[in-house]
Amino acid sequence: MYYIVYVSSASKLFSEEELKEIVDISVINNTRLGITGMMLYNDGNFIQVLEGEEEIVKNRYSIIERDSRHSGILVLDHGYIDNRTFPDWSMGFKIIPAFEFSKFDKLKNPTERLDNGASHPAITLLKSFSRL
Repeated sequence: MYYIVYVSSASKLFSEEELKEIVDISVINNTRLGITGMMLYNDGNFIQVLEGEEEIVKNRYSIIERDSRHSGILVLDHGYIDNRTFPDWSMGFKIIPAFEFSKFDKLKNPTERLDNGASHPAITLLKSFSRL
């Protein structure tokens, strides 16, 4: 299983309705492709985790990278995992005001560890993003 975590800046501030449209299309595409993940939006910035078969995730990321609705795309981490971090979410999504981010801890048990004893980098990066 392959994953990629990236951040980007929205080309404009999106309304909740516009964000819902993005997520709805992502859910359809990701379900069809067998991709799971999470996207957070905070004050015009995105962080997204995609996970699935390597070639499929890389192809999907290359499409996302060319999307004019965001810029300043930066890959924070990528690599291989034994199991999906977001197995039930074709695209989990949340608009996260900084003061509400403690609720994100409930999305994944922070005591769960990978075989090497470290928290999954995607969870650490998602939590860090919310504190910007």
